[in-house]
Amino acid sequence: MIEEFLGSRRRLPVAAATLRADETRLQLFVDFLSAEELSLEEIEREDIERFSRSLSWYSTAYAHNVLSSTNGFLAFKGREDLVISPADSSERKRVRVRVRPLRFNLANIRKAAFEAGELSPRLGSVVMICALLGLRLREAILLEIRESLRSYRTIGRVDVIHGTKGGRSREVERLVTPLEDIEEVLVEALPLATNQRGNLLGEDANSDYFYRLCERKLQPILKSNGIACIHDLRTYFAVTKFERAAGHLAPINTDTVPKNYNKEHDRAIRLALSEEMGHSRWQITNSYLGTLRGKKR
Repeated sequence: MIEEFLGSRRRLPVAAATLRADETRLQLFVDFLSAEELSLEEIEREDIERFSRSLSWYSTAYAHNVLSSTNGFLAFKGREDLVISPADSSERKRVRVRVRPLRFNLANIRKAAFEAGELSPRLGSVVMICALLGLRLREAILLEIRESLRSYRTIGRVDVIHGTKGGRSREVERLVTPLEDIEEVLVEALPLATNQRGNLLGEDANSDYFYRLCERKLQPILKSNGIACIHDLRTYFAVTKFERAAGHLAPINTDTVPKNYNKEHDRAIRLALSEEMGHSRWQITNSYLGTLRGKKR
């Protein structure tokens, strides 16, 4: 179904990695049509809306990319009437302040990691690294395992270099103090880091392909263990570190303002946490921790 579209794209000055990404994203649409027993001629706009909703367990950015690729394919096939705006699609708008409480714990994460490890040991390691270091998925995949283990054993922190959002200068350190058990996780991951860079990609794996593979394979496993999405592993890291430093529950986990709440202390914790997690503004922590606005005193 999509071969003709991809063939037309190959005749354009489009990077090979972009073509592979298009093919991977469009396969999700093809699988949806197959599961719904629909042909391209039969689909209506409400079917596209349902497809959009079916992407809810993927990250917002990836879901938007899938819809963009799907739109290009639909336009190519003369079905411009079905094109849907990724930014306006139902249930795909970015949330600035988190309000949903954290309803899973480390036991749930470990269980998800074990189940992922049954599919591939690398997948299990990625889950634990995301949670204990608060990393984005790409950062976890590209983490240099041996160097991270050495750094943790030497200074108790890990310098995150590769896969950071928007790129990162090597001269700018992003030192993360991980949660407990990270040493055990890194030791177990060490035999899996067999490529030249010493990360979890494997010898011949393409980083974009493995990233999408992780998203496809991990999302249903995480969801079955009460974890809504991969990004929630970063939320676990943020909430755990915040509550330990603040001495009270994070805003998303309480309906009242804690008695020992101190605005300056709260701000300092959020600033340090935002730097560890690779953000330039402390306000971004609202998307992990929530705020106390509207809470009872």
